[in-house]
Amino acid sequence: MTYRIFFAAGPGDVIQAHEHWMADQHDPTQVSITFSSQFEEFCREIDAEAYIVSYCEKKRFFQDGPFILEHRPKPMPGAAGARYHIREILYGLGLLATAVRFRADAAVLDSGSTHYFVMSLFRLAGIRVVTVLHNTLWPRGFPPTRAVPRLIAQLDSLFFRWASTATIGVSPECIRQVEQLTQGRHKAVYEIRAQFRREHFEKIHPPPSHDVRPFRIMFIGRINRTKGVFDVLAMAQKVEARAPGRVRWELCGSGPDLAELKRQHHEMGLGPIVSIRGWTSPAELRDVYTRSHASIVPTRSSFIEGLAMTAAEAIL
Repeated sequence: MTYRIFFAAGPGDVIQAHEHWMADQHDPTQVSITFSSQFEEFCREIDAEAYIVSYCEKKRFFQDGPFILEHRPKPMPGAAGARYHIREILYGLGLLATAVRFRADAAVLDSGSTHYFVMSLFRLAGIRVVTVLHNTLWPRGFPPTRAVPRLIAQLDSLFFRWASTATIGVSPECIRQVEQLTQGRHKAVYEIRAQFRREHFEKIHPPPSHDVRPFRIMFIGRINRTKGVFDVLAMAQKVEARAPGRVRWELCGSGPDLAELKRQHHEMGLGPIVSIRGWTSPAELRDVYTRSHASIVPTRSSFIEGLAMTAAEAIL
């Protein structure tokens, strides 16, 4: 029997990752081993066919032997309120339609692909579901209190109790919230961790001594307001007012709020204090790590990140 597995893989560039994986190469834009390549390795080991969908912004379709890969961006970028929920439901229905046409035996569904209660429809269609939580169900310490989020949480609890054959979380907090939401009545749960390339970190020199001035602080991550990157500008402004010239900041990464970040950076007059690099290659990032004293991960309480990989990368 040849298994057919559908994979809703989040926002990453899965086609680029696939091309490097097929060439037995590490994706040079990543410092960790991509989750999609690990999934493909598993499919190859069990001789399965796979359809992988990412909501990467670069729309694209690619087929390579037993692997079909598609970048399917979500509509209505920046949607909020009712439009956001409508978008998530419609996108989930589109994923379900593709999985049914593909005649999938199982679906591996990443958090963020759609609302969890929409994923229940895969089970109703006879497709076993494995849920992968890269995000928590709510920001830690801030469970839903408003009417609509509480209703969605109640619907999601039914999904985790009944429809998810297994749930995989990237941190203990992900699993703890599933247990809290379902009151312990759920199917199998497992934890995983990101895997990193040792050789990338071996090439990074130790940080400078803490008494070297200016003290350098780096940020690496997606430029998104919920990641706290705008708070870094406010921090830099306050620190400069109290200790002129003693601290310098480098912000590395791209994302939907990069243009707004640059605009506020200019308006606040932080040009000589904060350097905004935008997307930074792993090779260039090694140099940033080498000259930095500290790495800051200022995630806000509104963000549902399951495990801040940038914190792990800085420690490594």
